[in-house]
Amino acid sequence: MAVLTLTIIIFGNNKGSLDLVVAVNKWRLPDSFKNVQDKLAPFCHDLVGDKVIHHPNCKKSDMVKNDICGIQNEFAGRWDSSFLEASPKLAAKNVSSTLNSMGCKHIVVDFEGVTVDATILEKWLSEFLGELRPDFKLSIAAYAKNQEQVSNELANRQRYKFLCSEFDEIWLMTYDYSIPPWTGI
Repeated sequence: MAVLTLTIIIFGNNKGSLDLVVAVNKWRLPDSFKNVQDKLAPFCHDLVGDKVIHHPNCKKSDMVKNDICGIQNEFAGRWDSSFLEASPKLAAKNVSSTLNSMGCKHIVVDFEGVTVDATILEKWLSEFLGELRPDFKLSIAAYAKNQEQVSNELANRQRYKFLCSEFDEIWLMTYDYSIPPWTGI
């Protein structure tokens, strides 16, 4: 992690600062994470089309005193890519309205299992993020990869160059390393 951070600092274009965080949770916080000092984002909202739905496995207590909110596309137990067929501006308006009302200042986007071409996903995300950017810090939960193209086709739809240019922070999903042969150390 130290080498990766130094590489970003030394070889990055330094247009701004990019934070790297290791994502450790989804929408449920295991007991072992409840007392850590660093804030974690419960992924308690799903984007289905342009609508924001509160995840059924989230309790109200997960959202208390936390200004970091996660939004994902895991609906009814499976990844759902219907947001790509919706207006990114309308989806952003609905996300902004819902998460603003909860006091969220930082949104972590976790859109996984997307099967469209990376270019289509990036175009949609650019418009979506452009609407949210003035009001929120924006992060993404990204697949951990040891190269741009890996054997996990879903991970290949997340291109690091795009992610680094569009998001304030990257949360690396390092648990991908434990699912060979998709990624390897």
